[in-house]
Amino acid sequence: MTQKDDSAEKNVVRVEGDIVFVKRAGETQLRDVQRMCKAMEDTLAAHGRGFWLFDLKDAGGFGAEARKWAGEWEKQHAVTALAAFGGSLEIRSLTKLIATAVKSSSPLRSEFIAEFFNTEAEARAWIDAQRARLTDR
Repeated sequence: MTQKDDSAEKNVVRVEGDIVFVKRAGETQLRDVQRMCKAMEDTLAAHGRGFWLFDLKDAGGFGAEARKWAGEWEKQHAVTALAAFGGSLEIRSLTKLIATAVKSSSPLRSEFIAEFFNTEAEARAWIDAQRARLTDR
């Protein structure tokens, strides 16, 4: 399993095979989103699919510039699914809203799924199930 951990930054981004694990801390800014998306681009190129796994326990908001940039990036990249865990109701709602907007704004994302879980183990189990579902097609 290839792992890249850039924990010197406030938000941790770690590549684990076809998963890009992101531990959001505080408000996410443009440079954070660009780093996350670069990791996902590399993952998509290497595996042909990619799953976001977000730890939202310490997450804050999403800066306006970061939201705009992420929205444009998402229109051009077909991430397979997003699983998130932890986080306040407000952060979960914001994340779900962004995921829904991304799905509806891009033909590449018609099959994109975003789900929220209480624990990391539940989120990882769901990703495993999605991976198996894709393999069975």
